[in-house]
Amino acid sequence: MSRSATPRQRALPVFEVLAPYTASMLHGVEHADPEHEENRVAEGLPAMLRAFQARSPNWLRSPYHQHIDATFVPHRACAYRDVPFETFLECVRRVLPARDAGFALEALRAYHVLAAQQWRQWSGYLGPIARELSRKVQGREGQELSEILFGAAGVDPFKLPRFQIVLVRQPPGSRLLGAREERTLVLAIGGDRSVASLAETAFHELAHYAVQYSSRVERIEIEFQNFGDIGAIAANHWNEALATAFGQGLAASRLNPRFCFQRSMYGNETVDALAHALYLVWRGDPYLELGPTFARRFVNIAKESWPPNKWQRSDFLARAEVYAPSSGALDTFQDRMRAQRFWGRAPIPAHFSRDPQAPPMVARIILATPGDLKAAPWVTQSLGITADDLRRQPGHTGKAELWRRQPNGARLILVLGRTPNLLNEAIVHFWAKADARPSEGWAEL
Repeated sequence: MSRSATPRQRALPVFEVLAPYTASMLHGVEHADPEHEENRVAEGLPAMLRAFQARSPNWLRSPYHQHIDATFVPHRACAYRDVPFETFLECVRRVLPARDAGFALEALRAYHVLAAQQWRQWSGYLGPIARELSRKVQGREGQELSEILFGAAGVDPFKLPRFQIVLVRQPPGSRLLGAREERTLVLAIGGDRSVASLAETAFHELAHYAVQYSSRVERIEIEFQNFGDIGAIAANHWNEALATAFGQGLAASRLNPRFCFQRSMYGNETVDALAHALYLVWRGDPYLELGPTFARRFVNIAKESWPPNKWQRSDFLARAEVYAPSSGALDTFQDRMRAQRFWGRAPIPAHFSRDPQAPPMVARIILATPGDLKAAPWVTQSLGITADDLRRQPGHTGKAELWRRQPNGARLILVLGRTPNLLNEAIVHFWAKADARPSEGWAEL
C-alpha cells in the first residue's frame, strides 16, 4: 500500500452502515429488562425474556467460540442483514442446534409481536442516524483516517470484507452500548449519544479489525520479549492502546468538534495513559507503521507514561491462557475476569501444551485443587513447587495463589483451592485483588 500523501483515486470500501429491524429485535430479546413496563404489556413475555437471557449465553461458549475477543455467534449474524422476519427465523433455525432452535424461535416470535408495533418509531429514529454516521465515516476525513490506519497495519482494505456498523435500538433497562463480533460492530442507540461519538467507536473497532488481519503483529509480539516486565505490560496493552489512540484520539480530533485531549479516552487507567501518549506520537507521525520499530517505540511510551510505581497485577493479566479442571471453574474465571483476551481449556492436560493462537507474552494461569496437580505434574515442575509446598498449601483458608515471573517478563500463576468449591472462591478472590501491586511467591486468598 502506498504511503504517499496523495489521496486515493478510488474510495476505500471500508464501512457499511445498517439499521435492520431484525438486529434491533434480537438485541431487545437479549438485553431488554424483563420487568420494564414496556415488556409487561404482553402476557408471559417477561418470563420468556428471562429464560432467553439465562440460556443464550451458553450459545457463546464452546463449540461456538473459544476466545473472549471473538464472540461471533451464528444466530446473531442472521440478524445483521436487512431481510424479512421469517427469513431471519429460518436462518436461526438452521444455525442453532435443534435443542436450542425451537426455544429461540418461540422467544423471538413472542418479542416480535411487541417489536413490530414499535418499529415505525424506531426506524424513524435510527434511519437518519445511520445516514449521518455513514457520511461521517465514509467522507473525506473518514477516508483519510482509513488510509492512515490500513497503511500502518500493512493491510489492503480492497481484499477484506466491509466492516459492518449495525445500529440497534437500546431497549429500556439495558446498559450495553455496543459490541464487536468479527467484522460487525453493533451500536445501541439511546439517550444522547452523538454521531461523532459513534464514529469514534467505529474507528476504534476498525483499528482492531485492521490489526487482526495484519501480518506485522507477530514481529511486534516477538520484539516485546526483549524488554522484561515493561515488555510484558506493553505486549498486553498495545492493541487496545492503539485502537484507542486511533479512535478516541486521531479520529475524534478530526470528526468531533468537542474533542478534548485531557478527557479520558478509555476506562482502564493503563490503557488510557498509553493511548494518550501514543496519540501524541501518531499525530506527529501519521505514517507510523506497525512492526519491530513500533514495538520499541511503544515500550518507551510505556516506560514514560506507566512507570513501575503505577503497576498493578491486572497489567500482567490483560491477556490470559487459562487451564482449568472443569468447564465450571473456567466459567467462574471468565465471569469474573478483567482480561481483554482469554484462551481457556478444560480439563488440565496431563502434559503441557500451549494454545497456538495465544501470543508468547500472555499470563498462563492454572486453576487447580491438590488432586488436579497430581494428575498434571508439569504444573508443579513449571512453577517449582516442592513437596513441602504441597504439605503447607493452600493454607488454613483452603485458598492460595502462587506467582512466578518468567524470563520474558510474563507471569505463570497457580490459583489453588483445597476443594472445587474453595477453588471457585479462590478465583473470585484472585480477581478481587486485580488492582493490587504485583508480587511474587505464595499468598493466601
